[in-house]
Amino acid sequence: SRIRRIPNPQRIRAQRFSEGTMATIIDNKRIRRALTALGWMSTLLFAGNAIAQPSADLTPGEIEVKAAFVYKFTGYVEWPRSSLGEPDNAITIGVAGAAEIADELRRIVAGRTVQGRGISIRPVNSENDVRGVHVLFIGADANARMGRLLETARARPILVITDAPDGLERGAMINFVMVKRRVQFEIAVEPAEKAG
Repeated sequence: SRIRRIPNPQRIRAQRFSEGTMATIIDNKRIRRALTALGWMSTLLFAGNAIAQPSADLTPGEIEVKAAFVYKFTGYVEWPRSSLGEPDNAITIGVAGAAEIADELRRIVAGRTVQGRGISIRPVNSENDVRGVHVLFIGADANARMGRLLETARARPILVITDAPDGLERGAMINFVMVKRRVQFEIAVEPAEKAG
């Protein structure tokens, strides 16, 4: 993989190239190692599914890749102990506005654990549903209510992932973008640190 430094360490962009490499642009060694490992794992697990056709709707390959990234991100996050509760409590991924990604996540996480915990997938239909989730994925179909969901999540230690052109600017921590028909993601570290 190739690593380049950028002047603003608060924003990271990871790019997936056709030859299967992952380039990570970041100025934080710990996150750089984690994202590089994540890129290689996703390359090995999902090679051939990364190409997404430009469309208003998600394509099967795009659904698989985004769901895989959401699942893999959970392995690189440290939540406060108080938010996780008892050791047998599951890590809960809430999904708003992306039923296909929720279904794919259920398939991916079946029988798996992250950080020694089970994983549950829960639909998020309103701001009240945000309570108790550890990861919140806001899909394109929920962009109209993204502001309210982000406002509710902001006061809690929740990893917020969006699928919107302005996701980071609106307060997300990770945002999916399509560049040259490839699923890529960008990361804003500051909101994650503020949320704990």
